[in-house]
Amino acid sequence: MLNRTKHTLIGLLTASMTLVVAFIVTGGPILPDKAPIPDEVQSLANLSELKLEVIIPSAMLIHLESFSVSREMIRGEMENLLEENGVDVVEEGDVPTCTVVVTTNTSSDLPRAMGVTFHLSIEQVVFVKRIEKSLSAPTYALVHGILVTHDDVSREMRKTVPMLIQQLMRRMSQANLHAEK
Repeated sequence: MLNRTKHTLIGLLTASMTLVVAFIVTGGPILPDKAPIPDEVQSLANLSELKLEVIIPSAMLIHLESFSVSREMIRGEMENLLEENGVDVVEEGDVPTCTVVVTTNTSSDLPRAMGVTFHLSIEQVVFVKRIEKSLSAPTYALVHGILVTHDDVSREMRKTVPMLIQQLMRRMSQANLHAEK
């Protein structure tokens, strides 16, 4: 038992000394300069202005309006949250567009429930080297779905919109940090 403890102590001491020497020799921890992040996240770097478009197909809009949810409510909440986070929402100009498509789905198996899907995408001009052409294309997407009872549609939609913007802002922040390094 004493022999095993002695070997464990020697192993820990050796590992510790190796780390200390590596730290002194390299001037810091042995880690990559920056962890790679996906291209779609990198495409969000330095976004300070966006156009904002909320799309709800008409039949679904009529359904949502019966629960006091409107396109204007969703757009207004998103615009406020974006601007609170330092992103100007503009109507014109050559800036990326944040498009949010909201769809609903119901089932006769669950007559008092509704599925709601949010598809948020950022569309911007990108250069496609293969065809040597600049195109407007989605570069980032976030999809989120909720299943709610009819009694909770409005409240859950009001909770989901901020969550979408928070996720987008986290990704933009991650892209900005990566771009600075």
